Amino acid sequence: MKENKTFVALCTESFTSNHAAICSVAMVKVVNSVVVQEFHSLVRPVAGKGNMLDTFLFVFGGNKYANAPEFPEVLRLMEAFAGSCKIVVYDEKEIVRVRRNCRFFGVESSNLLTNEFLDICRMSGEKLEESCECYGIKLKADCCLLDKTRACAGLYMKVGQTHRLPSDELCDGLEPFSMGKEDLYNLLPDDEITDRNTIFYHKHIFISGIFSRYPDINVLLSKLHKFGAINLFSFSYTADMVILGEGADRSALGRLRQESNVQILTEIALYDILDDIERR
Repeated sequence: MKENKTFVALCTESFTSNHAAICSVAMVKVVNSVVVQEFHSLVRPVAGKGNMLDTFLFVFGGNKYANAPEFPEVLRLMEAFAGSCKIVVYDEKEIVRVRRNCRFFGVESSNLLTNEFLDICRMSGEKLEESCECYGIKLKADCCLLDKTRACAGLYMKVGQTHRLPSDELCDGLEPFSMGKEDLYNLLPDDEITDRNTIFYHKHIFISGIFSRYPDINVLLSKLHKFGAINLFSFSYTADMVILGEGADRSALGRLRQESNVQILTEIALYDILDDIERR
């Protein structure tokens, strides 16, 4: 039986690989499984930040970006468009981008981030195009952001099952984290995994904080990656494990224990486990 769904699908694009600068936003509103409204806006990059704006406009010929509103103004339009609807994203990277841009511009609170968020990615590392193909939704490789958002909405109506993303309050406590290389967030094939007999194998893992043994977060992510871990860009309720280093908000622990069955590892516990694995 087809379920009536009312929601807003959201997709974003960023200037940078660490999701720190949104350059475009698209939203599609669906009421009772019918698309009723669409929204799209470019976002002007920030001037005076290492000549980022001048460089971007020169390289990409982006007069359209120069005339676009900055993120805080676009955020207000997004809030008005979404209202109180639940917001559907393909994967958690969309919310990472929005939260990081809010912090960059000093936006302490946003009505948008109080909405219920759901993500529909079936498997970490699987692209939107791959999921759409699986469910018979046509999406061209060179499509625009609004086309991707329409596809995301269509995918949600077909998939049905989603993952609830955590509240902004909980994410704030877990956010201190240096983003690693993007390919370290994809699941390795079994024949490339060095040791499948660890507690990290096929576990969805989110890392928060700084680790004294691994000042370069990519080294730790790579180690877990080779053990078959599915590293997460941000905390969500798909997480099986959270590893907390220095700087992670310990007050988030109580909320984690109340709201999920996630396994929590401290920095010391992590080192003990890794040392034990290496001694085998």
